[in-house]
Amino acid sequence: MPLPLPFNTRSAADAAQVGEDIAKATGKDWKGLRVTVKLIIQNRQAKVEIVPTASALIIKALKEPTRDRKKVCGAE
Repeated sequence: MPLPLPFNTRSAADAAQVGEDIAKATGKDWKGLRVTVKLIIQNRQAKVEIVPTASALIIKALKEPTRDRKKVCGAE
């Protein structure tokens, strides 16, 4: 039976710093598009990689304008 981890273990990287790294990595290139973020933690350092979906790559290649998700689609 595996032993449970203690509750006071610290995460490998600071959550605020990881959030800033993700914001920098996505930046203007992927604004308005949903992409997967691959987070690699090694030696207590977080490394962020963007893994775009096929639909995100198509929208980016066609240079579509960013979509406002708050507007209702199909309603005039």
